[in-house]
Amino acid sequence: MTHASTWLVACATGLTMIGMSAIGEKKGDADVDIMSERGEEVFNTVCVSCHTFHPPPTLAPPMGMVVQHYRDALTDEDLVVDAIKGWLRAPRRERSHMPAHAIERFGLMPPLPLPEADLTAVAEYVVDRQGRDAGTPGAECPMDCPAECPAVEDSTACPPCPHGRSHRERCGCRD
Repeated sequence: MTHASTWLVACATGLTMIGMSAIGEKKGDADVDIMSERGEEVFNTVCVSCHTFHPPPTLAPPMGMVVQHYRDALTDEDLVVDAIKGWLRAPRRERSHMPAHAIERFGLMPPLPLPEADLTAVAEYVVDRQGRDAGTPGAECPMDCPAECPAVEDSTACPPCPHGRSHRERCGCRD
């Protein structure tokens, strides 16, 4: 089975499990909680088919690292959420804010035919979770490898992690 076929099967399984249900727009604190819960549910039933949240990677890059790359490229949180939603709808190489080596390693994911409310919920969830996790000892490290990771040949080329995480834990390269 090819990498793309594995992703399609995993995503189809997740979509079947989630039942394709949607929720309304955010309006108040209770609705924000519902969106967060829904985002977590979508992540845990669809996205985890391929993504972990923290390193090491499985079939796809760890989601916390994906969000960090988007945060680095886009300074506004709303732009980050919108870019992630756009990626989920129609993944394209030219739309990615990931380093080239990540796309070469993992390929492009298939589009997720989720309702707009679910796309919003999961994008907001992963951005919020990455923001809460960054800097937490034992969580994903906010330091990342350079875009063209020289650590494939030399793991000392990667900047040191303030939390003591190894290079492999941070980017999954072959250190």
